[in-house]
Amino acid sequence: MTDGAVLWRLAWDLWRAARGSAERRSVVAVLAQNLRAWVSGTHGEVCLRVAGLTCHAAAHGGELHAFREVFVRRVYERLPDFAPRADRVVLDVGANIGLFALSHARAGARVYAVEPHPAAFARLERNIAANGLRGRITAIPCALGANEGRARLIGGRATPLTRVAPDPGGTVRLRTLDALVAELGLTGIDLLKLDVEGAEVAVLRGARRVLPTVGRMVLEVHAPALLDEVRVLAAAAGLRQVEAADGYAHFRALALDGERAGVSGPHPPGPAGAGGPIREQPWTRAWW
Repeated sequence: MTDGAVLWRLAWDLWRAARGSAERRSVVAVLAQNLRAWVSGTHGEVCLRVAGLTCHAAAHGGELHAFREVFVRRVYERLPDFAPRADRVVLDVGANIGLFALSHARAGARVYAVEPHPAAFARLERNIAANGLRGRITAIPCALGANEGRARLIGGRATPLTRVAPDPGGTVRLRTLDALVAELGLTGIDLLKLDVEGAEVAVLRGARRVLPTVGRMVLEVHAPALLDEVRVLAAAAGLRQVEAADGYAHFRALALDGERAGVSGPHPPGPAGAGGPIREQPWTRAWW
């Protein structure tokens, strides 16, 4: 799909999500800014008010496109028990500007949002404040990997596509999930979300102590071979894949009664059930 087609698809989705005339005016103004940025190749920042949210994002570069993934296609909640709900501990790794984090915090969850890109992190913090969710979302400026150290960011201005490479001389702090969760004092995670541009396996290798305390995990997978490695690491921690479609995979703890250390309450059964068959679909990644 061309950049122009992507922009028009985004425009339609935002317009449908707008509530009332004030939000529609905001959508029109932001789309005009995005169009000017796309045509001119310039970069700036927009402030969008839609679906009851205030969202600061780059004017061009894909940050707002996550709105469709989170609120329209709902790719992270293909199974009912993955949907936002109160009284959960959620760890959002690769939070970008925070749309996934906002969706869960707004429902009452306690969210820890990890983002290494400085510009995206700054907008993440502004979005948390603009939506009155400082008490529910903690923003953490670092990258996650298999080992502690330093890293550098690889990529252009499109912050959602930024990759992390370990580098002793890098400017970004590299943490393991095990160390971070211990530092935060968490005893378990109800929902772990990963969107780390191909670093899924590295992140999970640094989470061997944490993974057995995870109730559900959902991740964007960038290659079938990576998913195979993720399955092995997840299975060793008692997590089983229950859904895979369009580049996203859902895992759930094996415990049939839904009770697990650090997990708040029973897991409502999804369409596949805790021990049911995997719902596989062809790996035809749909970008937009």
